[in-house]
Amino acid sequence: MNYKQCKLVRGSQERVTWLPEKFANKGKVLRLRDDGEWTDGWKVVEVWATETEERVVARERDYKRYWHCGAHRLRSRRSRDGW
Repeated sequence: MNYKQCKLVRGSQERVTWLPEKFANKGKVLRLRDDGEWTDGWKVVEVWATETEERVVARERDYKRYWHCGAHRLRSRRSRDGW
């Protein structure tokens, strides 16, 4: 199954996420589950890259590893200190 990276809006909230291709249609309004709770009214406003499910799962692991190890703090410190 392929996924597309999409920008979604709901009121003043925005998020970027990977959606299965069949849901990734600009203008479509979706119901999403986040931490076990469903929320209605997420509108697809932008559709970008296409990836396979395996690549999307790998990127999710990389993202979690990046935040877990604290690399994001090192990066912001570097830019602040001019490294």
